[in-house]
Amino acid sequence: MAKEPKLQKLTKIAGTKFVQVYKGIFELPNGNTKEYDIVSRKEITDIKNVEPAAVTMFATNQAGDKMLIVKEFRYPVNKEVIDTPSGLIDPGEDPVTAALRELHEETGYTDAEVVEVLPASYSTIGLTNESVVPVILRVNENVNEGQCTEDSEKIEPYWVTREEAAEILKSSDIAARAQLAIRMFVKGCL
Repeated sequence: MAKEPKLQKLTKIAGTKFVQVYKGIFELPNGNTKEYDIVSRKEITDIKNVEPAAVTMFATNQAGDKMLIVKEFRYPVNKEVIDTPSGLIDPGEDPVTAALRELHEETGYTDAEVVEVLPASYSTIGLTNESVVPVILRVNENVNEGQCTEDSEKIEPYWVTREEAAEILKSSDIAARAQLAIRMFVKGCL
């Protein structure tokens, strides 16, 4: 197995409330160095073993014949994008607690059964060390207490059938993880 590049130095070059930007200097196996810009959701001293920053929910109704998705305005692309409900894990929260809180905030639904919690996976591995915990839910679509979104959030939750989901897959205005989850739903695998 080939030797991996080794992190030599990590320097913070910018930061905001939600993201930190670092310059990593790596020693390559051949002795050369490589500079790489890295974005992190959290303050870090090492780029490995960072705790998950967010959750995403793959939710169906109790009958399993509808999937809950959202249409959300996303600032980095300046338009509405189809996605699954998702959000950041607050300090002190575990992923399940965060998922249920975010489900309520973004969709209004408060009665959900946790079916499965998948291991955290990287969201945009070429740019950031952010990892997201997927949580699969069965939601009682008859219990909705209303959304609790912030003024800056424009989120429209809605249920889709498999046929409607198949049509959504033709769109390019869709988050990658949502695209895969919707495809699984269409095929009866969610």
